[in-house]
Amino acid sequence: MPHLALDKVSVHYDGQPEPAVERVSLDIGKGDFVVLVGRSGCGKTSLLNVAAGLVEPERAGPRSPAKSSPRPDRTAPSSSRTMRCFRG
Repeated sequence: MPHLALDKVSVHYDGQPEPAVERVSLDIGKGDFVVLVGRSGCGKTSLLNVAAGLVEPERAGPRSPAKSSPRPDRTAPSSSRTMRCFRG
């Protein structure tokens, strides 16, 4: 059962042409060690702010660990905004 789950999270800031985060799904289990890696401006901090409840996602959002956990969409966008998640 995931300790933190994000389901197709998107974040779009007013005045910006591109979303900061688009359709990111992530399940993190208790005790997992996770690292987000990506270029400046790819959405790492925005994603963490959603997980912390500091930013409201555009659609979807944090999922309760008690709910069923569909497989994350692992299709990476073909742009410079690509972010990678590594588990230890």
